[in-house]
Amino acid sequence: RSFRMLLAEPESDDLLDTLWDEVGRNLPFSGEVACRRGDGSLCTLELTVSPLPEEASTASRCLVLCRDVSSRKRSERELQDLAFYDPLTGLANPRLMRERARQMLALARRNGSLAALLHIDLDHFSAVNRQFGRSTGDEALRMLAERLRQGLRESDSLARIGSDEF
Repeated sequence: RSFRMLLAEPESDDLLDTLWDEVGRNLPFSGEVACRRGDGSLCTLELTVSPLPEEASTASRCLVLCRDVSSRKRSERELQDLAFYDPLTGLANPRLMRERARQMLALARRNGSLAALLHIDLDHFSAVNRQFGRSTGDEALRMLAERLRQGLRESDSLARIGSDEF
């Protein structure tokens, strides 16, 4: 069977074409490719392919090293999410909101249009945590975030900028 059947993404075909081209020219290759395991789950493989030339100038065999880097890629995605998204609500965090606000203002200036920013601060929310517990308060914040999200247009942005501020 062809190695291509293991590939999970169409872009991987281009990567393999590059791999075969490099190896065909007796050059080493290294890159990452998304594949499917035997159980159908996705994984990311880091490939290092070194041609093993014989007497002829072209390689007829290769040394291939594969390493499953799925957990590292997952950790990188999680760190990226933590850098820009609130872990409790999944909304943008203050850092991402500042960038979105800058873009919104620049677009409004360029188009000669208006922009609006709404700040919501839940007064006395700490009392909810004290009376009902932090887990109940967290669930209330998640529910509020979801309700706010449902009221947005595609072009709108929502962020949690403080413990009880949106």
